[in-house]
Amino acid sequence: GLPTLMVILEKNQKDIGQALERERAAILFGEACDIKKEINTLCQHPEKLDAMSLAATKITENSSLETVVKYMEQ
Repeated sequence: GLPTLMVILEKNQKDIGQALERERAAILFGEACDIKKEINTLCQHPEKLDAMSLAATKITENSSLETVVKYMEQ
């Protein structure tokens, strides 16, 4: 799965971003400038990146709309 660093730019991105963050597949930021610090942290702690990748894989393992909707509704 693809770990995600996400800046919410529009209101319609908020729900999916929060759902991905709850599942630990993404990290949300209030400002794009905050991403640099998190990238450095992930480089120093690759196990965190691996965990995010595994979480993202679980969300999309069936590559189906039903799986994505299930996680969004939690």
